[in-house]
Formats: sequence, structure tokens, C-alpha cells
Amino acid sequence: MKKLFCTLLCALLCLAALSSFAEEEPVFLLRQSDYMKSLGYEDVALDHVPERVACMTTYPFRTLYELGVNFVAVAETSTFEYPEEIKPLVMPAVMSSTFDLEGIVALEPDLVLLPDSAMATHGATLQELGIPVFAVTTKEPDQDVYTTVKNQTEAYIEAFAQDETALAAAEDIRARFAALDARIAEANERYAGKTFFGATCVSGTDFYLQAQTSTVSSMMQLLGFTNIYAESMGDTNAPASLETFADVESDLFVFTSQGTTTVEDAEAFCTECMATNQALWDTVPAVSRGDVLYLPSGYVVTAGLNIIDNLGGLIDLLDAHYAA
Repeated sequence: MKKLFCTLLCALLCLAALSSFAEEEPVFLLRQSDYMKSLGYEDVALDHVPERVACMTTYPFRTLYELGVNFVAVAETSTFEYPEEIKPLVMPAVMSSTFDLEGIVALEPDLVLLPDSAMATHGATLQELGIPVFAVTTKEPDQDVYTTVKNQTEAYIEAFAQDETALAAAEDIRARFAALDARIAEANERYAGKTFFGATCVSGTDFYLQAQTSTVSSMMQLLGFTNIYAESMGDTNAPASLETFADVESDLFVFTSQGTTTVEDAEAFCTECMATNQALWDTVPAVSRGDVLYLPSGYVVTAGLNIIDNLGGLIDLLDAHYAA
């Protein structure tokens, strides 16, 4: 009898442990990075996979779209063009003066993805209403933009890839990253030690310096280049004095531009802007030699998975330039 009692007690304890374990393992877990957790942002754990997602930041969109996530709203953007079936879902972005939080709530989302900059305001309101919110960052300290995107992509895959179709899409995404990793390593060997200087062209008089942490600078550094920008050259958040660029030696000058979608458009726009002060730009060694790359506005900021296209395109442009 005593032996039977012990056996039953052991069985009950095992069942209790299994039950507790099951309760601790959510069906859906979207993890934050250690850095984001250090800032107080939390994982999103749910007892179901979200079926009505409002993606109010462009960073996760392409990954989630390829994984087959169902959207009820997405944020307007000029960085890329949404697929036709998504365009009716576009709503003003968080930073827009016409952002409609009540409209988002009315859609009854079971998950909202917001820029981390909006969590203290809109995110807090949504959470008070019982709507799960995930904070998305675009940069982490001491980490290049590409690595941030890769890590976030893995988090989205872990959370959403729960059927065969999504798992196949996830493997395709991972394969594209792996192929690009190989190209980055090869490019880094070719271009290690080269220098670049850069600016974002807004108008004939407004040129913004490319900081060390800018998106395009992060990409160039991955490919072996060194950005010669120093803080003594000026504030990257304000238009630089054009004299800042005069006589500055670098192997390459890299322009990004606002409002352009192709390399050809970017070159035409930047060339037109430089013509306003052509004599000064002719004193920039790399520019006078023709060692210049022109990049469209998609390189000013990235939008998650499109960094694969951007980095691949940048390698192509560099290889074409140095092969000429």
C-alpha cells in the first residue's frame, strides 16, 4: 500500500510539473534583444499566433510578409513600395501629424509593432487597452545595422514560422543572408583599407555629413571601407558648410539622396545640386577624379529585410566602379 501511494504521489508530481511547464511555454513568443530588455522593453508572449497584425514600422514588414503574416494595417513609407494587396492597408506612420491611434484600435489588432520611440506614448495607450505591443528599434549601440536586421529577422522567424509554408519561407530568408554574408566577406577582403567620405544631398545648399553610425556608413564599413568623418567636421544633424568638403582626401565619395528611387535618379539629382557650387565641389579630390557613388533614398534609412538588396546592390556598384 505504501509503495502504491508513493507511485501515485510521484505520478501526480510529474503531472503537476508537466502542467506547469506547459503553462510556461507560450504558443507565440516574440523575443526582444538583450539590449532592448536592458531598456525595459519586454517579449510578447501569447497563447495564439497573432492573426491581425498592425505593423506600424517598416523594419519588420518584408520579413513578416514573406512569412505569411496577416496584416490589418501597415505604415506609410517612401523607402519601398508595398505589394498591391497591401496598399489598401496603408495608414499614416507614427511620426505623421495624421497618425490615427483610434483607427488602429478600431481594427482590433491582436499584435501591434511600433517604433521604440513611440512606446512611451502610443505603445503605453495600446497596452492599457490590453493590446499586445512589440517595440522595434532600428539601431543598437556597438552593432552594425546589418547585424541588427539579421537578429531581428531571426526573432520574427522564431515567433511566426509555425507551419510548413512559413518554415520554407524562413529557410529561403536565411539562405539569402548566408549568400550575402559570403559576398560581404569577399568584398571586405577586396576593399579593406580604402577610405570614403560621404554626404546626403537634399538641395544645392543642403548637404548632411555621413556620420560613423549612419546606415550607409555602416554598410561601407562592413565592406572594408573606413569613414573619415570626424566630429570636428561638423554636426551631422544640420547642413554642413560646403567648405567642409573642400580638399578632403578619400578614396571614394559616397552621396545618398532624398526623394530618389534609382541610382540614375540619384546621380542626376546630386549632379544638379552640385552644379550650384561646382567650383567648390571640384576641389574635393574624389569628386574631381570621378571616384563617386550615387545612392538613392533607400540607402538613407533601411527597412529591415531590404538591407539584403541594398548591400548586394552596393557591392555591385563598388565592383563596377573599380573595374572601370
